[in-house]
Amino acid sequence: MKSILFGRHAKSSWDDFSVKDHDRTLNKRGFKDAKIMGEELSKMKNIPDLIITSSAKRAKLTAEIYTDFLKNIRLETDKNLYLAPSYLFIKTANKLDEKYNSVLMIAHNPGITEIANEFSDSFIGNIPTSGIFKVDFDVDKWNEISTYNGKIDFLIFPKMFKK
Repeated sequence: MKSILFGRHAKSSWDDFSVKDHDRTLNKRGFKDAKIMGEELSKMKNIPDLIITSSAKRAKLTAEIYTDFLKNIRLETDKNLYLAPSYLFIKTANKLDEKYNSVLMIAHNPGITEIANEFSDSFIGNIPTSGIFKVDFDVDKWNEISTYNGKIDFLIFPKMFKK
């Protein structure tokens, strides 16, 4: 069994419109929500072995906050995940080392919502910022996964955990 958790980066800042999209940081809510989701990830039964994040600053910051809660997790940056279309997530997973059983990929919309809809039985209009969904694949090797053999296990987002 292989699993991919797909996460959308936390809420980004639009305070300075002169900053390039790739270089935008998180806003106050983004930092707060990433911490909420990092804590929820740490409570999971099967914590990912690896985080692969887009090279965008907001995605990398989200991933770094998660690593504060997921001790000893490996973190890699993949520039191809910046604004990636849905097929690139599977292509990236197909190349993973077999020592990993579960991976968290942090990226952007619209690709994250597109890939969610490829595995969902019902239409998902939008994966919110800091939203995470898990897809389980009943396969033994990463190169065997496709959009035809995965099923969404869960979808979580910060508002579910705010008091």
